[in-house]
Amino acid sequence: MKKYSVPRQVFRAVNMPALYLIMQFAIAFAVSFVYSFVYSFNQASQGITDLDAMQEALNEFAVKSMMPSLLISTLISGLIFILIFRKESRDYPRYNAGFSWRMTALTIILGSAFSLLISALLTYTRITEYFPSYEGVDEMLSTGSFAMRLITVGIAAPVVEELCMRGLVYNRLKSGKMPVVLAMVISSLIFGVIHLNLVQGLYAFVLGMVIVLIYEKFRTLWAPVLFHVAFNTFSQFLSLAGEIDDTIFLIMFIASIILIGIITYLLIRKFKTPEEITDIAPDTNPG
Repeated sequence: MKKYSVPRQVFRAVNMPALYLIMQFAIAFAVSFVYSFVYSFNQASQGITDLDAMQEALNEFAVKSMMPSLLISTLISGLIFILIFRKESRDYPRYNAGFSWRMTALTIILGSAFSLLISALLTYTRITEYFPSYEGVDEMLSTGSFAMRLITVGIAAPVVEELCMRGLVYNRLKSGKMPVVLAMVISSLIFGVIHLNLVQGLYAFVLGMVIVLIYEKFRTLWAPVLFHVAFNTFSQFLSLAGEIDDTIFLIMFIASIILIGIITYLLIRKFKTPEEITDIAPDTNPG
């Protein structure tokens, strides 16, 4: 495995999430630009010159096209990350254990519990009221049908983000001269930054640290993927609940902490970390 200097490692790590963000903005811009051009040309050909009405229609389309554009950019980014990951994972260590159904269930429950914990904290502390940028992002991610949000935000985005952040970014940082703890912190910081607002960035950093620990515990990328999908999917279902009383959220907060504590204990004490396989040639499977 080729060794890089620490600055070079960081640069190689950052370019993957940068590509992810560029793809999102580029595709959203391209879709809006094409629609604006076609719509404006059609209106002009019909002699319609009401600029206010045209602007309103374009703004409405921008909102409606946000989720489909995000899904397209996520899928394209995912294909690119899969190709890169398959190539680079040939140099990753191989481990001797699979991901059992019990591990799967506990990981999904843990991701859901963290989602409940974060939602309860944000609601109970009302911290989002002091950060308009978060409210804007939350409103943007609430556009479109529930099914579209579930597919895009609940499933596609976390799968691709795990390929990018843990599959590529964390492994690129860890594979060279960088200590594991530093790789964990830097990859989690990058994970927070790509959310582009302070509130999400802070809890994404914490989640990034948790997800890396899960990745190191199970030594397979399926574990972070399942945790992240569970977290985002549960958040989408929570959004259907609407306004919930603060007392209920306090109960949810306490329940989530208890649940996280129990599952963490089970994962640490009942499941052994897989050992590295050294007597066979590595292949391209994740984990």
